[in-house]
Amino acid sequence: QNQGDAHLNAIGGTTYDAAVLEFDFVPNGDVLEFNYVFASEEYKEWANTQFNDIFGFFLNGKNIALIPNTSIPVAINSINHLSKSQYYRDNNYPHPWTMEEYNNNPCQPGSPTPFGTEFDGFTTVLTATAKVTPGNTYHIKLAVADRGDYSLDSAVFIQGKSFMTIVPPPGATLISPNGTISDNTP
Repeated sequence: QNQGDAHLNAIGGTTYDAAVLEFDFVPNGDVLEFNYVFASEEYKEWANTQFNDIFGFFLNGKNIALIPNTSIPVAINSINHLSKSQYYRDNNYPHPWTMEEYNNNPCQPGSPTPFGTEFDGFTTVLTATAKVTPGNTYHIKLAVADRGDYSLDSAVFIQGKSFMTIVPPPGATLISPNGTISDNTP
């Protein structure tokens, strides 16, 4: 059993089995953005409990994986069938059973789910966005971990070729995921 991650612990409590990818980059535009989906086997049975897998995209230490127009980190407890459900896709194996029966009869290979994956639920495609300064070096850390236990998997999928910086046109209004508004006036 692996250790968790200090950045994730700070936004969500004690974590375990952390998987981390981190690297430096130098942007050539004013805005960093990329698209992603967070998926988990903990949906929906474990939503709104202490077993809340979590992840983050830390740009120079600040999490930019936020629910659109908020400062709330994306996690099982913040996006699910009961909370911010417009950003949630249910992929649970259809079953008319009680939770005890379900836990004793897991999905079998070939069982139909609404989407072609084993993950019980996932977010819609979300966009991480941050203002950056062209030519400066930035450090990004992408991390996902179990929280509350060592069980059930979660994953983050980053859309291919979406990690980029852009140069907005002069005077354009920029709205970050947490609702911060600024302009690109030279």
